Amino acid sequence: TLLNSEETGSFFALHISSENDAKREAQRLRRVLEVVPYLDWEHQPTITPTATANNWLVNLALYDENHLTDFIKRLEEDQFFCQTAKI
Repeated sequence: TLLNSEETGSFFALHISSENDAKREAQRLRRVLEVVPYLDWEHQPTITPTATANNWLVNLALYDENHLTDFIKRLEEDQFFCQTAKI
């Protein structure tokens, strides 16, 4: 139940990929998620490998929908590619 003054973030499904070694990149992706300040940790992000190598489906919640652009920039700085869909 939400309180009147409680704000909610936004949920996103992200298709994230990398051109590097899949196992190492999955670990690196987890580390990036752990340090970015945008995630709402009340909703634990999930990382699911897809059928395509070096490609993951990541479901997560951001504190604010406006943080999505900054989050994507951070992923790109770490050489990940991202496509998003709001859930």
